[in-house]
Parts: sequence; structure tokens; C-alpha cells
Amino acid sequence: EVSLNRPEQLNAMNRLFWQEFRRVFETLNKDSHFRVVVITAQGKHFTAGLDLAELAGSNDPLGSDSTEDDSSSGQQDRDVGRTAVHLRDHVLEYQSTFTAMENSRVPTIVAVHGACIGGGVDRCCSACV
Repeated sequence: EVSLNRPEQLNAMNRLFWQEFRRVFETLNKDSHFRVVVITAQGKHFTAGLDLAELAGSNDPLGSDSTEDDSSSGQQDRDVGRTAVHLRDHVLEYQSTFTAMENSRVPTIVAVHGACIGGGVDRCCSACV
């Protein structure tokens, strides 16, 4: 059993989640003792999706605009091209977490209760059941 355990934050998916969740499935694939994985969550809701509070306070392109300071004018101009590339990289990194679950040799069951919002739905779609 793999359990989400951030009930006070409604099991919102933060940076640590993205790293650890992918690592769990990479590890499970190497160990032949596991025959099935059941994903559960603590608290009232399964997940509120992305941890927007964490993203809002970061330099993550999903959470805020990327800007560069133009010291000659004192203005900040958006570098749309670089922002798009960074955004794409982050989306691919996040997606690789669910892809690791989807490609796992171990069948995965997601036991949803309460609300399941945003990226939580994507997680469910990557599971077998």
C-alpha cells in the first residue's frame, strides 16, 4: 500500500510528492516480491491536485511568470520563449511520475474517497483500476 499522508493540505501534490512517487514505482519494478500496489490517502479527501500554495511561492513556471530584469530600463520583460521551454520541462517531469506508474509491471489500484481534483484524476487514469 502506498498512502498519501498530507491530510491537512488535502493531500495536495508538492515537489516532494513528484520525486517520491516516481521513485516508489521505479523501486517496485525492481523488486519481484510485489504483486499489486494499492494507492490510498489519509484524511477526508483523496487529493486536491497540485499544491498551488507551494507553486505560488516558487520560481516554478507553473506557479509564476518567469521574468528577467532589464537593468537599463528598470523594467521586467517576460521572456516568453524561455518561459515556455521551462514550463514544458516541468510538465514533462510531472508527467513522468504518472508514466512510471502507468508503465509499472505491478498492477495498480487507486482507492479514491472524497474529492479527487486536477492531477489526482490524471493519477487515477494512469492506474489499472
